[in-house]
Amino acid sequence: MLHPHGHHPLKHPVRHYIVLATLVIGGIFLLLLMNDNPGQFSLTSAVVGVAGGDSEGDLSEDGFFSIEGDEGVTETTRTLSGNEVNVKLSFDQIPSINKETKIDEMTLRFTDLTTKININDDKLELNNIDEVDMVLTDFFGEINFDDLGISLDGTAKKIEVNNIALASSKEDLKISLDGLDYTGLTFNEIDLKELELETGNGILEVTEKLSYTIEDEKLKIHTYLGSLELIKEDETSLNLEGYTKGINIDGEGLTLQLN
Repeated sequence: MLHPHGHHPLKHPVRHYIVLATLVIGGIFLLLLMNDNPGQFSLTSAVVGVAGGDSEGDLSEDGFFSIEGDEGVTETTRTLSGNEVNVKLSFDQIPSINKETKIDEMTLRFTDLTTKININDDKLELNNIDEVDMVLTDFFGEINFDDLGISLDGTAKKIEVNNIALASSKEDLKISLDGLDYTGLTFNEIDLKELELETGNGILEVTEKLSYTIEDEKLKIHTYLGSLELIKEDETSLNLEGYTKGINIDGEGLTLQLN
């Protein structure tokens, strides 16, 4: 006896579900793969959003700078995505730093001849000099400075005082000083886990595409590597240029974050 062909309603829908699930899983995997390569293209970081009306901002062609805000709200948040960005900063405040570090080259300029400077346990005599330029090469040790002065305790391969070199062929030179009142301090490269600056004014440039004027705002830089110059003559100033993994600027009407 022949039976009529039965209808199988689940055959094709099950196949469709399997195909759909495969596409969804593949899409999720692709997104995760693209965002796990920080040095390459990131889909999430390539999205630029501008909300809250006609907000003005310097949007880079790379799509890394975004502005978010709501109408009627004075506070705005700006975010720059990426691992490390190149920054230049001019500011009128000097930070307080206390750490053990290695500096390839450091220059101290000062007119303070009363502070005791010891080199290899001998006092450095500085007489009849108006201003001193001291250059330390391959310094390693404790460094502590702020807007009042600088203290050092470590060793250096070479020390120059007004172009007169002090060097030891056998071992590094030991140097120590405490609370030296400097007029200028320059590091050709310094590695700082965090750099905090009190409320002040200045100009911040990011990747040569964003320029921001800082007015009565605090600033915090995370994981910085680059040059640093401090000047205490006439007007106090700080100048730096290097790379950072994050910056926060806090003021009355603005919070700027670079992550």
